[in-house]
Amino acid sequence: MKSRRQRIEFERTGGRAQFGEKFLEQVVAEVEKSVAEQPAMPSCQVSSGGVEVSELWRSLATEKYLHTKTELECKDLRVYINNAQKVTVELEDKLDLSQKEFASKFKRTDELTVNLTANLAARDQSHAAELVLKAKELAEGSCPNFGVRA
Repeated sequence: MKSRRQRIEFERTGGRAQFGEKFLEQVVAEVEKSVAEQPAMPSCQVSSGGVEVSELWRSLATEKYLHTKTELECKDLRVYINNAQKVTVELEDKLDLSQKEFASKFKRTDELTVNLTANLAARDQSHAAELVLKAKELAEGSCPNFGVRA
């Protein structure tokens, strides 16, 4: 039976099975199949001036059995759907947390990049100023260490 196989699979995975539109379509198809397989209500046939009572009792018992079976299957399906909804909510919460964490780390990376760029620009400007001073000293000839290596 398919629902039993699904129940076993659900229990095997510890309730972390993935549910979605496909699962719900399968559930609907199974319920439609179960309803279609139920025999039609027998019509009351009059034979020899009386109703076939034993036939009606047998039919009633069959209908009660099928009704009970269908109710149990519906309960199982409600449990599966409820579990699927819980898992979906949990996964959505995890996704939201993950997205928030990613956004905060990405923002921090951007901040560090901006700071690094600003620091590098300031250092480059400082080095350029030092080079201008050294060039002036060389031009004036006042650099005492020019040409002497230590």
